[in-house]
Amino acid sequence: MYERILIPIDGSECSENTLGEALRLAKMFGGKVMLLHAVENPVTYIYAEYVYDLQQDLKKLGEEALKRAKTRCEEAGVEVTTKLVEDSHPVDAVLEAEKDVDLIIMATHGRRGVSRMVLGSVTEEVLRRSSLPHIVLRCHE
Repeated sequence: MYERILIPIDGSECSENTLGEALRLAKMFGGKVMLLHAVENPVTYIYAEYVYDLQQDLKKLGEEALKRAKTRCEEAGVEVTTKLVEDSHPVDAVLEAEKDVDLIIMATHGRRGVSRMVLGSVTEEVLRRSSLPHIVLRCHE
């Protein structure tokens, strides 16, 4: 049914928990997973002389998150690919990657009020703009 599953990974505990559920489904369906991490351009939010170093630090954190998630997939016996997208908003990265999959499994922090206004909701925006089926898992970090 769902042979190719996209799982955006941000390195959070919430993301790690979502990966576990996604792997159970991938095994049930005999599916392959694509792990995705988007490294946003920090210039979008700040202006500092150390932007390059910050970008490299964010990239390294993304690579580490993907590596941990890939190891979990391999240990579960699920075929996996990884994709690190640089200079892209996470919503745009997910929407671009969806052309190669048939299901997206994402986490939501369930933020409300001011924190939601400030931080936004990647999951909500992806749901509004995507044409694929989704499974959204609520986190309780």
